[in-house]
Amino acid sequence: MVMLTLHISPTDDPLVAPFGGPPWRLPITLAAGQKLARGSVLGESTEPTVTAAPKDGGNTGTGTLNNATALRSAAPGTYAIRASKSGTSLGFDAIGPDGTAIGSTVAGQSGAWTFSGPIAFTITAGDKTFTAGDGFDVTVTAPVDAYRLSEAASLDGSALPTLVLAQDTDATKGPVETIAYRDGALRVEALILGEGQTVESIEAPLCASGIVLVQLPR
Repeated sequence: MVMLTLHISPTDDPLVAPFGGPPWRLPITLAAGQKLARGSVLGESTEPTVTAAPKDGGNTGTGTLNNATALRSAAPGTYAIRASKSGTSLGFDAIGPDGTAIGSTVAGQSGAWTFSGPIAFTITAGDKTFTAGDGFDVTVTAPVDAYRLSEAASLDGSALPTLVLAQDTDATKGPVETIAYRDGALRVEALILGEGQTVESIEAPLCASGIVLVQLPR
């Protein structure tokens, strides 16, 4: 990590470093469901969010659906994945949110089935065999093209930190227009990091946005 330690006069601003001029202030949309303080490190939500669960009522088989992803162009909504046959001919059909069939799984190694289309996933057999009608629901939430607190495990694109929030913002009731910093020097001790992020993990991505992290003497 390359981080500057400078011996200069202190500033009244706990976030913006007292040299190099003020950072560029960029208008952004903060995604709904957040209340963040100035200095929060943000990433942009640019990819769909995908969740998967066994169908309502559960399954006879004990296998799992894993590695569910979606193309950015995938229609939002719930995709029904259902076993169409039993025994050695077992396979799964995928039905889109509008009720249209979008394809069937391909059998891979013993006890595994894969699907690739607007969504993709792998189903792995468990101790109990799947039967016809078993299945999973895969829910795709459209990307919001707005900013969130950058957390390392996020799968919607916001794990990549790019900006720093310039003012306290309450978006708990819906998306809010606000201001973020880029292209400037910010004091690392004033940053607020999301879960799983560290100074080391955010430094290079923020630098790519023109943000230099500095450590000032106390």
